[in-house]
Amino acid sequence: MSFELLNALNGKNKGAFADFLARRKTVPNICWYPSAGEDFRDLLYLSPAYGNFHKASEADPTFPDLYLHTDYFPNKWPPFLDGKALHFDSRTMIRVDVVEELPNLNLPLDADLVDFPEAGPVTGRVFFLTVDVHSVPLKTSYKAHLVYAFVENAAFCSGMLLRYRARLSHVLHIRYGGSFGGGTATGGWLRGVLPQLSCQMFISDGRHDDWSSGDTFAVQHFPSLDLQADQVGFRSIRTLPASGWSNYGTVEWLRRE
Repeated sequence: MSFELLNALNGKNKGAFADFLARRKTVPNICWYPSAGEDFRDLLYLSPAYGNFHKASEADPTFPDLYLHTDYFPNKWPPFLDGKALHFDSRTMIRVDVVEELPNLNLPLDADLVDFPEAGPVTGRVFFLTVDVHSVPLKTSYKAHLVYAFVENAAFCSGMLLRYRARLSHVLHIRYGGSFGGGTATGGWLRGVLPQLSCQMFISDGRHDDWSSGDTFAVQHFPSLDLQADQVGFRSIRTLPASGWSNYGTVEWLRRE
C-alpha cells in the first residue's frame, strides 16, 4: 500500500525522509501532482489554512500530509534544488528548508510519450524536500513535505503507484503537458486510474477528458493504465478562476461521490 510505495522511494536512506516516515503513526495522505514543473501552488491551495480561507460548498474530506510531484525536466537543472525560494512576493513565501536525494528510479522515457527521450541532468532522480510556507492573506506559517521525482508521469503511475497499490487522497490535473517536460500526452488517461488509487479529491483545470496521441501511447505501453473511468463520479465543491492558478481554465475541487 502507500507505505510500501514510500519505503520503496526511500530505499536504504536514513535521512530526513526516513525520519518523516518513522514519525508517522498512520499512513500519510498523499497528493500527486503529475506534470508539476515549477508550480508549487498545491502546497498552499490544498492546505487546511486555505480550506478555511476559501470555504467549499461542503467540508474538504481531508488534506495532504505529503505532496508528490512528478515531471521529467529534460533539459534543465531545477533551481529550487539549490535552496532558492519556490515562490516569493508580498503575500506568500514558499522556501526550501531541507533537500535530501533519494535513490534513483529507473523508469522509461519512451519517445512516443516525450519529445526529449535523452537523459537530462535530473532524469530519474528523486528528492525529498521540507518546505516553509508563509502566507499573509491566510495568516499562517507551516512546514510542508514534498517528494519530487523527475520521471515521466505514466511510467511512474504504472511502475510505482499501481505497482505498490498506493492510495492517494488528492490527484491534480493542472496544466498537464503544459510544463517543461515536452510530452505528447494531455493526461486523458489519468481519470481512469483514480478508482484504483482510491482518490478522494481530483483537482482539475477542466481539461482532464482531453485525449491525445500520447495518451493512447501511454495505455499501450503501460496496460495497467487502461482502466475504466470512475463510474462513481465526482462533484464540484470549490472553484478558482484560471488566473488564480493555471491560466488554462477554471480550477475545480472535485470530491468523489
